[in-house]
Amino acid sequence: KNETIENQQSQITEGIEYARNLQRNIMVSEEDIKKDLSDCLPINQPRNIVSGDFHWFKKANGIVHIAMIDCTGHGVPGALISVIGNDLLNDILEEDPALLPGEILSKLHAGIIETLKGDEDKRRVNAGMEMGLCSINKNTGSMTFAGANLPLFMVMDKIIDEIPPTTQAI
Repeated sequence: KNETIENQQSQITEGIEYARNLQRNIMVSEEDIKKDLSDCLPINQPRNIVSGDFHWFKKANGIVHIAMIDCTGHGVPGALISVIGNDLLNDILEEDPALLPGEILSKLHAGIIETLKGDEDKRRVNAGMEMGLCSINKNTGSMTFAGANLPLFMVMDKIIDEIPPTTQAI
C-alpha cells in the first residue's frame, strides 16, 4: 500500500510540476518586463507548486500594461483561474488596444462570468480575482491605474501613497 501511495503521489507531483512550467511559460519573464520598465520588480512566490497569483504584461500602441493578480484559491484551482485570466486579458487588448485600465477590468469581469457560468443547477463555481492594473504611456510618461479590490502603492521621494481600488473583485 505504501508503494502504491508513493507512486501515486510521485505522479501527481510530476503533473503539478509540469503544470507549473506551463504556467510560468504563459507569463512574461522579468527580463522582458525590465526591457520596458527597468525599475520594475515583479515578485512571484507561490505558496504551492502552482498558484493563482500571477503578473501580466502587455505592450500595445506605445502603452505598457502591467498587472498583479491574485486569483481565488490556491494550488491547482487558482492556477486554472490564472490561465483563464491571462488569456482573457490578452484577448481584451488584442480586440481593443486603446482601452483604459478600468475598461479592461470591466471586460475581464464580464469575460470571467461568461467563461465560468456553466449550468447553474449543476455547477457552482466561486472563482474570481483581485488585481491592480497600471497602463503606462511611454511617450507622455503618464500612468493610469484601476484596481479590483487591490490597491496601488506608489513610492515617491521616500513617501508611500496608497491609491485605493474599487471594492469589487473580478
